[in-house]
Amino acid sequence: FNNRRTSVSNLQLIDVRMPSETELGVVPEAKLLPLPQLITQLDALRKDHPVVVYCESGVRSSIAASALRSEGFVDVSDVIGGYGALKGVN
Repeated sequence: FNNRRTSVSNLQLIDVRMPSETELGVVPEAKLLPLPQLITQLDALRKDHPVVVYCESGVRSSIAASALRSEGFVDVSDVIGGYGALKGVN
């Protein structure tokens, strides 16, 4: 993840966890868009820029990645292991 974060320009990092979860910490530069609000907030994202989504465990981010692809986003990845795998990423 760190490799992609530093080597890919215009990377959009999306945290799809709920506010009660993000209070415990987020990855710097992550945009907070809880999964239930993601589709209604697509105008906050660029379809032509790569997207990486994460949640707590990887289940919701998988759903989010699929939804983004169905909306025309081409370069979409989700983080296996979710936020737990990213803790301490700076």
